[in-house]
Amino acid sequence: MIYKTGIDWVEELTLTKGKQVGEIKTRNDANTDFEDEMANKLPVGAKIFSTKERGDILIVESEGEIKKYLAIVEG
Repeated sequence: MIYKTGIDWVEELTLTKGKQVGEIKTRNDANTDFEDEMANKLPVGAKIFSTKERGDILIVESEGEIKKYLAIVEG
């Protein structure tokens, strides 16, 4: 599963932050072999939350910013 931010229609949604589902522990800039709690764009320490309204969108809090990420099935 990959996640994308900056999608206009997603940004326009009013979403409620649910429970914390993860936190970025490792950064991977070198290759495409990803494990849980790893990202290539988010910094270590970014907190990831579910949304109450949709199962395919996550809210990420990092460095004082809140971003919405849409899950895109890779295949």
